Amino acid sequence: MQWEYFSHDLDLGGAFVFTGAFSQNELTRILNHYGEQQWELVSTFTTHNHGGSSHIGLVFKRPKPPAVAAPPVASR
Repeated sequence: MQWEYFSHDLDLGGAFVFTGAFSQNELTRILNHYGEQQWELVSTFTTHNHGGSSHIGLVFKRPKPPAVAAPPVASR
């Protein structure tokens, strides 16, 4: 089976609330959005800026649709 991959960058500056806690509702909304499109979350990673996380990368995969073969060319 072949897979296609997609990544989503989550900027923590917009996802953190004033208490510094991550917005679970926003993360759930994002995961459900991609899940409805058949994307499966397979990995996460963070990037750091001055010792603190500034972004979370979400990596998704789903089965790659079969290639559509070109119709045969008519011969004369």
